[in-house]
Amino acid sequence: MSDVTLTCTVGGVSVALYSKVQVSERANQRTTASFGIVDTTNALNIAQNMKVVLQENGVNKFVGYVDTADRRVIVSNASLISIYEVSCKDTQYLSDKMIYTGDELDGVTSGDAVALIHQNALASQGVTANYAIDLNKTTADFTPGTHTNTYAVNDSLQLAPAGSTFTIKETLNADWNAAHLYRLAMRIQV
Repeated sequence: MSDVTLTCTVGGVSVALYSKVQVSERANQRTTASFGIVDTTNALNIAQNMKVVLQENGVNKFVGYVDTADRRVIVSNASLISIYEVSCKDTQYLSDKMIYTGDELDGVTSGDAVALIHQNALASQGVTANYAIDLNKTTADFTPGTHTNTYAVNDSLQLAPAGSTFTIKETLNADWNAAHLYRLAMRIQV
């Protein structure tokens, strides 16, 4: 059996754990963590929403943010010791606190919408994601490249005309009365 090394940083500062670390992972719920910290220097100031990283043998076991940190001060041999009981929330907090104020994203697939929201809001919060996106909105976006049976016009990509043009002219009352259009429509539907 090998030794397990558990380390913790809060707000980028390494801290000393003094109680059992509990990480709760449940389906369809947030992952949470709770643990105790002892501060013999009485210099720590642990506050809500500080980043927390718990590692086991150098591998991330939990990454999240302080939800609550209850501090108790103990006087021992004329020195002060702070004890923190810390509970943490996972990185879902980053998206929970965001209010998206970008484009309405009409006509954009849900996958592209999520990628755009990540690109415009979540990436700046340190959230990483893997995706490829190429969103074209203007004629200039559509114009480059090789087009086969398409062309860019009026901020849209349109299909090029295909086949031959069919024209029928009804110029006389007799043409209209003979109901050629009705028969033509019936032939097309069949």
